[in-house]
Amino acid sequence: MKHTNNGHVLKSRILTSMLASIMGLVSVNSIAAPVAWVLNADGNWEDTVNWDIGALPGAADNATIDVGGATVRTITMNSNQTIDTLVNQEALNIAWGQLTLRGGIQYGPLNMGTNTNLTVSGGTFGASGASNIDGANITADNNASLNLSSLGSYTTDTGTNSNRTLQAINGSILNVPVMTTMVGGGFIRTLYVKALNGSSVNMNALTDITGGATNFKADGAGSTINLSALSSFQDTNGNRVSILSAFNGGTINAGSLLNANGMYITVDGATSTVDSSNITDLTNGTVTVRNGGNTALSNLVNATGSSFLVSDGVTLDVSSVTSYDLNGGGTANRSFIANGAGSSLDASGITTAVAGGFIRTWYADTQNGGVIDLSSMTDITNGAAQFTADGASSLIDLSSLTLFNDDNGDRTSLLEASNGGEVRLSSNPLDNISLIGVNINLNNDGSTLDTDRITTYEKGIFTSNAVNRSLNITAANGSSFIANNATLNVNNITGTINNQLGNFGNMTYRADGASARLNMTGVNTIINASAIGPSIDIQATNGGYIDMNQIDSIDTVPAIINTSAPIGIIADGAGSYIDLSALTKFRDRMSNTESSLKASNGATIQLKNSGTTSLTNINVSIDQTSSINADTVELISLFTNTSGNPVDDDITTLGGSGTYSFNTLNTSGVVTPGGFSQGDLIIDGNYTETSAARIDIELFSLLAFDTLDITGDASFAGTLNVLMDMNFDLGANMSFDIIDILGNSSGEFFGLTQGDVVLSDNGFDLFIDYYAGSGNDIVLTTVAPSAVPLPAPLVLMLSGLGLFFAKRRVRG
Repeated sequence: MKHTNNGHVLKSRILTSMLASIMGLVSVNSIAAPVAWVLNADGNWEDTVNWDIGALPGAADNATIDVGGATVRTITMNSNQTIDTLVNQEALNIAWGQLTLRGGIQYGPLNMGTNTNLTVSGGTFGASGASNIDGANITADNNASLNLSSLGSYTTDTGTNSNRTLQAINGSILNVPVMTTMVGGGFIRTLYVKALNGSSVNMNALTDITGGATNFKADGAGSTINLSALSSFQDTNGNRVSILSAFNGGTINAGSLLNANGMYITVDGATSTVDSSNITDLTNGTVTVRNGGNTALSNLVNATGSSFLVSDGVTLDVSSVTSYDLNGGGTANRSFIANGAGSSLDASGITTAVAGGFIRTWYADTQNGGVIDLSSMTDITNGAAQFTADGASSLIDLSSLTLFNDDNGDRTSLLEASNGGEVRLSSNPLDNISLIGVNINLNNDGSTLDTDRITTYEKGIFTSNAVNRSLNITAANGSSFIANNATLNVNNITGTINNQLGNFGNMTYRADGASARLNMTGVNTIINASAIGPSIDIQATNGGYIDMNQIDSIDTVPAIINTSAPIGIIADGAGSYIDLSALTKFRDRMSNTESSLKASNGATIQLKNSGTTSLTNINVSIDQTSSINADTVELISLFTNTSGNPVDDDITTLGGSGTYSFNTLNTSGVVTPGGFSQGDLIIDGNYTETSAARIDIELFSLLAFDTLDITGDASFAGTLNVLMDMNFDLGANMSFDIIDILGNSSGEFFGLTQGDVVLSDNGFDLFIDYYAGSGNDIVLTTVAPSAVPLPAPLVLMLSGLGLFFAKRRVRG
């Protein structure tokens, strides 16, 4: 049909519109004028000569396109257009832009390009011809009805990175009754299919969804999405998320769905429903049910890599799953969560679980009274899993667990109950539990975590916070035990504890707090055999007490050149005490020495009561308020240079400022008062050294220099190493009383006889005098001493007359 009098029609339309506006009786849009396409050929919508009015149809126009006869013409739109209605017998190609209309009929094919838009608002529109809308956006709004009765498929990924949307909103209907396949959003975009505010989307013939992310959302009372034929939903192509979600009374019918990959199901609201009752396989997905929402997974068998979250009093039954494997792909963590009183996740059918591998963690968490039932699970292997129950009546039931082995990664596995929660382990007295790579936290807050069945505990950290506990653990290689203001008895471990090769963590034995006590009286050997740097630390802090009174040997086993496996023994704080009263050797035999023995701030370390404790490549330190006690301590440096003297990187040092209460045999160690600062060191006992030993003395000023006091006998044969502070120069008549000996003295330092020059500085020589003080003290002086010692009576007389020089030092 063609209009022959375009000018008359245009004038008539203008007059009609003006009249309606002036009278205010009806809106301009309510008087829709007819506009016809006049070109009997393919053409562009935007070409005004193709329309009978010589202008483009507008928002008040009813457009009709019917010129082809037996030949279907293609009309191409390349802009944003708004009209009232459209009746089209030809092929409409929306190549770019947006078409907005109230309604109409598309008898011919409807073809829409990538990221184009069709919106029908308030009317009815139907496309009956063969159509292709891949990559396009469709909206039915304001009680509209939009029917794509011949559309057989939809593909999202057709170029550009934008998301795509097919939706019905505000009481509308989107009907796609014959579409059987859909390809989702690919790697970088999401396809959204929405029914909002009482609307409905019908895709009742859709059987398969593939590709990437596709998000179905029904939100609002009466909102529905019909996917009743959907059997397979596979999101395998991207990092976006595919979702079936119902909110605020919305409903999604997916009752035929059998398997889904990478799909999330979210049901939120008292009358919200997602029918997923026939799903058998849900991999790498997440199911979230809250606020009274309803979904069923009664046929679920395979839940590989999926998460389940319930809250607000909801119960979700996944008891048909008999095994769980976290490693379904990707790097994301997985979770089982029950939050809130009455919230329950029934996973009681699971008997074995494969946890997080190397790069992910399985979190099972109950909060505020939630319950997770894993009561049939016996074995957890292959990576990290954390089970935490927080809040009164919160429960994780692991009552059949016999093996929990985190052996595949650097993530942390955990068992913890807090604030009245409970992690329930085996209730059968005959079931022993083996935990490997699992941390345990005990909290004194009304929570419950029964550890009676644990007999093997390796590569874990056991922390007791103000909970006294006696453990039945008999094997604990690579594990740590920490008592924070608690008594922790670990006396059933006997023999050797080993931080074996392959353990990625440090081992710590700590008692922290005035009421803390860690008892490990069955152990006789501790070995650090790791070649990758982890340490072993024995620490009594803030008044804590560690009883290891049967340990005979603490040692490292060299494994790889140029590595370290340090062992640190530290007592710090008033009343802190470490009992190592049977210790005969403490050795660091790795090539990079970092091991230490240190007492500070009023602490005490007790070494072997009777006999010798040998220290090899150990840095020993003390302050004036603390003590390290023993019968005899031997200082050994394992690696020495060609001259037989200790090498600075691989030595045993005896340093600090304070009192060592033991006889000292310095075979090849270094006695260094103060370390890198001025120090006064007391050896309360005898001191004997060999030619491989060394004493370091540093002179900071005339009144501040290192001193060594020996209350017993002394014998010297090693090296005296004297260092001058760079800000201090020697001068005339200077003397430094570096070693006081109350008992007898014998021997000389290597290469230094009476009166020899130790060093020269600022034009002065510094001499050594072995016969100063009471006749056997060692003094460094810029006044050349007598080559022959004075007779003892004369020395005493001169001392009494005050003629003998005063000792000049600063203590502390």
